Amino acid sequence: MKKMSKTEVRKKIGDASEKCRKVALNPAVMNLSPACQKKLTQCINMLNSIYFKL
Repeated sequence: MKKMSKTEVRKKIGDASEKCRKVALNPAVMNLSPACQKKLTQCINMLNSIYFKL
């Protein structure tokens, strides 16, 4: 696995966070349970915290 620059890592984290956010904003389409919605929110928060630590 090649070593990625901070910029590449930030872009990948940003992309993943954006995809998660789109799902979280429209849970009915994905038939998400409240528990899944909570886990998704936790994942978004974790991605954001990693993003801002870089």
